[in-house]
Amino acid sequence: MKKTFLLLILLYSINSLAQVKKINSSAKPYVTPSGTPFGKITSAKIDTLGGKLRSEDGGLEVIIPEGALDTGTTISIQSIHNELNENDQGAYQLEPSGIQFKKPLQLIFHFNDANANLKRIAWQDEQGIWHSIKDAITDTVQKNISCFASHFSRWSRFDKIYLSPNKARVKVNKTISLTIISLDNIRDRLGDELTASSDDNSDDALLTAPHPDHYYSREWTANGIVNGDNTVGTVTKQDNRHAIYKAPGATPQNNPVAVSVQIYSNNESNKLLLTSNIDVFDGWHYTFIGYSSKGCFKMIDSSSCDIRVQNNKIEVSNIINYKPWSDWPQCDAPACNIEWTNKDTWKGLVEIGGAANAQFTGAAENSPAKIYISLIPAMGNTPSAKETCPKDTRVIPSMPMPAMPNYISFDITGPDTVLIHFGGKSGTNVLNSVVNGDGFVIRVTK
Repeated sequence: MKKTFLLLILLYSINSLAQVKKINSSAKPYVTPSGTPFGKITSAKIDTLGGKLRSEDGGLEVIIPEGALDTGTTISIQSIHNELNENDQGAYQLEPSGIQFKKPLQLIFHFNDANANLKRIAWQDEQGIWHSIKDAITDTVQKNISCFASHFSRWSRFDKIYLSPNKARVKVNKTISLTIISLDNIRDRLGDELTASSDDNSDDALLTAPHPDHYYSREWTANGIVNGDNTVGTVTKQDNRHAIYKAPGATPQNNPVAVSVQIYSNNESNKLLLTSNIDVFDGWHYTFIGYSSKGCFKMIDSSSCDIRVQNNKIEVSNIINYKPWSDWPQCDAPACNIEWTNKDTWKGLVEIGGAANAQFTGAAENSPAKIYISLIPAMGNTPSAKETCPKDTRVIPSMPMPAMPNYISFDITGPDTVLIHFGGKSGTNVLNSVVNGDGFVIRVTK
């Protein structure tokens, strides 16, 4: 009877452990889209003797040992958007995707930021599911984290806990929400990585969102000042994960503002500082739109930039030259066929190349004040085409042409209003002009 009782207890215990293990293994996976590629591809042909390859940005080094490949294979590294953190660093597509190596190769991710003990490595499968790597090794001196891999896929270095957004721009007197984001093993604790079972901490374990209380936050600061103040902006804690930063009424002397939060593990034995750098912006957003509704095709082209006024000095930043649009129609008689040949390289005729010099008259806090910016001459180009007719064929070449605008000029007439001047015309915050089907629209907004 006693033996039977003990056996029942043992079976119950085994069944309970199995149920716990089943719950742990059914953690919801972390799924994201594939990161979009950018930058240059680095590639090299590696044979049976092995070799090394480093990404174009220097962030990833791949070391393939001798005997890992049966034959010479072209290996490539392409930078991709990092879907695990809010930046474009530390994420790569390794090709040929899906290749299996006979010997493990080494992946070394380099970084230059702080909080080295938060660094992790993960890879993404074809279903978009992320898998974390347990046995990654962090070198805090050389600032790298490495692991061994047997296959190629999308690989990323990431911080298991970070402050979102990690970089931002906000206008004076405006607010922005900050959130502590965590991505790691579901039982992972800050600094000591306690796990309930071996499955939770094995290589290729599913990357999941941990329990929200496996750490907690304490004080928030702005440029080292607890809760901030009127000169650097204020930060107000909402709950364990959220806070709101309100920018000051004027651009602070130390800008961008470092908004930080102190993070502790459950037992308070480990703590970390997470930081978001917020650029407080006091200025204007300028947009120039050029369009044509005559001739062979209709087109729209545009560019924009930010104009900051600080200490009576002008800074032009965040220049964006948008890709022009056209309906690319058939322009000539139906008997002819026209093929547009530079759709991918056509820049249009609205391009901002930068600021050559800038003049400011008046005081930023008083009105009226005048801003005049001479822009660096930028070049656009015209469409090119090949026209094939029954009797002959002609090529219409693309021609470089000076782009607009060549200057920016407006008067600050109020806290949110300006009087724009261009081409002999003026308008408040918006200026339109149309001549024989060609025209432009200029907008300047706070």
